[in-house]
Amino acid sequence: MNLSELFSASIDPKYKAFHEKLIPGHTILGIRTPVLEQYAKTLDPSFLETPLESSYEYSLLYGFVLGRAKLDLSSRLRYLKKWLPYNTNWASNDMVCARQKWMRKHKQEVLSFLDSLLQSQNEFDQRFAYTSFLMHFKEESDFETISQRIQTCKASNYYTQMALAWLLSEWLIKDFEQTMAFMETLTLDPFTHNKALQKTIESKRTPIDIKKRCSALKRK
Repeated sequence: MNLSELFSASIDPKYKAFHEKLIPGHTILGIRTPVLEQYAKTLDPSFLETPLESSYEYSLLYGFVLGRAKLDLSSRLRYLKKWLPYNTNWASNDMVCARQKWMRKHKQEVLSFLDSLLQSQNEFDQRFAYTSFLMHFKEESDFETISQRIQTCKASNYYTQMALAWLLSEWLIKDFEQTMAFMETLTLDPFTHNKALQKTIESKRTPIDIKKRCSALKRK
């Protein structure tokens, strides 16, 4: 399959212009996500052996194929490590992360890999770890495991702080009392603390009384 020809035939100039505003400084071809997902269905896992390219769409396609392919765990982690240097924006991070549902069946094995990302100096490595916790560690039994990791890590970059706030807001919606008690044990910066509360307030799943309590707990 000639991807260059396929990509050229699928370019949407308006979508390209829109996405260039969302993700400035990246090579955007202008191919919509559903189109990339259709391409991913047609590609053999051997595609993952090919060199990665720098465009936003190629990065997404690689991550989509990785999420769909039937592979053993060691191969998945090897290909994920290959992709991570091309994880340079919030959009590709979140969309590729969401499609790695295989993590849910290998939580214990995946945790050590995610721990290494939390210790990385790269904010998108850290964001990938936090969004993995958010998207694939959703069971009640996961709370203690993930909360222990959050306690020992500091989110100091914008995209990492936003990911941690997103994770905390989801926990607040599920169990407000438990999560607030946990948040009180953290040395969260005001931005992350307030953003977690704001995301909780903005969610349609949050009861009115919880929204009011979140508003009162914001820091100045």
